[in-house]
Amino acid sequence: MRPFERLDWNTVEDSNLVLMTVRDLGDPKEKMSIADFRDVQALFLPKVGKWVGMSPARGLRFGSGPLRMVDGVWYCQEDRGAQKGHEDMELSPEALSLEMIR
Repeated sequence: MRPFERLDWNTVEDSNLVLMTVRDLGDPKEKMSIADFRDVQALFLPKVGKWVGMSPARGLRFGSGPLRMVDGVWYCQEDRGAQKGHEDMELSPEALSLEMIR
């Protein structure tokens, strides 16, 4: 896990999302972090069938594979179509899962 402040967001391309993760999905106080080379799981939204990632310009978004690692950080491709109908969605621990990064 990598804290937000340890990533140079200027290096993230516009259509890429940085994968997000948490240590314990069931802990409501747990804050999301950036999935890095130490992580084997990342946040996934089963209802939509997409990964949860962060865009430097648009905040939390949904993405799809293939997942790839660049400079020790996991990335996916933003799926702009997956956002339709899910704007301003509440991402509760009950709605999310931790899926294996593959």
